[in-house]
Amino acid sequence: MLEREAQAQKHLRITRQFLDASDRLFDEGDIVQTSEKLWGATVHAVKVLCFRREWRHNRYAFLYDAVKRLSEEIGDPTLPRYFKVAQGNHINFYDDFITSEAVDEDRQTVRELIGKILTAAGENAGDATTDRT
Repeated sequence: MLEREAQAQKHLRITRQFLDASDRLFDEGDIVQTSEKLWGATVHAVKVLCFRREWRHNRYAFLYDAVKRLSEEIGDPTLPRYFKVAQGNHINFYDDFITSEAVDEDRQTVRELIGKILTAAGENAGDATTDRT
């Protein structure tokens, strides 16, 4: 039990670090790195949930399954769609196709997704997901 909680706390810390980095990088105009930090923050937030619920999380498919499962559990159909927005930002890291305006919109979507995930994981998501821009 303690090891799972230690892992959850580690991933929560990384989620917050990546969200902060995404803000800084966006302000600096580095859209590609902003996109990757948004994806990374999302993945680590899902891992917080998975460690707390003892769900599988060591493959992309398992992460999506966890988001879909949570969506069904809480009756919020936006979660899988928002996860795909985050995943699109991961692809943007490699292909650099999303405009800065679109990434700015995606930042809000990803923060909302992470807030919902962390709330379901038993965290006060406000501190982690408040946009600082």
